[in-house]
Amino acid sequence: APHALGIWLGQQVLDDGQPPPPTDFASVMNTVLQSLDLSSLIDSTTPVASSAGYDVYITSINAGNSAVTLSAIDGGLAIRASLTGITGGLRFDCTTFGCELLGGDSSGGFSISSVVIDANVIPTVTPSNTLAVSLTNVSTSVTGLDVSSNNGFTNFLLSIIEVFISDSLAADLESTLNSTLAGQL
Repeated sequence: APHALGIWLGQQVLDDGQPPPPTDFASVMNTVLQSLDLSSLIDSTTPVASSAGYDVYITSINAGNSAVTLSAIDGGLAIRASLTGITGGLRFDCTTFGCELLGGDSSGGFSISSVVIDANVIPTVTPSNTLAVSLTNVSTSVTGLDVSSNNGFTNFLLSIIEVFISDSLAADLESTLNSTLAGQL
């Protein structure tokens, strides 16, 4: 194409597999992921689960480590972003008379071994000649969820509630990471 410029980048530029300092795009993206404020993911006034007479609220969330890998695919990049060592606080709000009799409101916490998001990053050029990035084929997996309460009866119910917390938290993390990674790329 007349008046055009093409740049070909090898895998070493995308992700050389080496730890920081940043010498590739994956290291730069990992820095972005590490600076993500996970507390912005939660609304402590909206329950993540309502089950067995309790509304469950996430009150805090923190991550230990992060990692990003990038590889070239036809038409874009494949990205894997992971957060490990996630911990947080929970509030169990009793909503029925029955749970009031069994101890009422309580608090607790949760830990997640890892949240891994895989996606394809597809860059395009808009009609106004600006770069747009979209994420496709996004999948999120949450492993090692453990939820606890300071109330013995609530602990008994946690096997029911854990699924709702896991699904909600995964959806919130996926949405935030998708918009953050697409915007930064």
